[in-house]
Amino acid sequence: MRIAWHYATGSRAAEILRDGVIKPDLIAAVAGKPAPVWFSLRQHWEPVASEELRGPDGSSVRLSLEESLARGQGAWRFGLPVAELRSWRELSGSAGGGVDREVVRALERAGRKAGSDPTLWLIALEPVQLSRCTIQHLHGDHWCSADHGGENADGD
Repeated sequence: MRIAWHYATGSRAAEILRDGVIKPDLIAAVAGKPAPVWFSLRQHWEPVASEELRGPDGSSVRLSLEESLARGQGAWRFGLPVAELRSWRELSGSAGGGVDREVVRALERAGRKAGSDPTLWLIALEPVQLSRCTIQHLHGDHWCSADHGGENADGD
């Protein structure tokens, strides 16, 4: 079974784990509408999930994975089977909440600038309960199951 992942640094993952649900964030803030939850087919890390720093002048810099791990207290990922998700392209259609195509394109440009590939993105059209997810945390270079005492789990 192929899994897509919602990646989060530890500080963001703490909110998800506390709430028991993955809620939309970036897209909702940009579009001002109900929004889907973002997933990726990448199997190690999604660059757009890295921490971002804003300078005093308003400019922003996306951190590397290593910098994000140090600043964001580690990394977590929450997986769903690909069959339960929809294509990123559906975001700009009526099924995805009718987000303006220009907003979708702007998100894709920002993703590419961060090193992401929007063709690997999928969406859930509603908040995702953690009870549906495979949950893993990054330990060194390996993803480990959060509910199996740290056993290695690669998710492929």
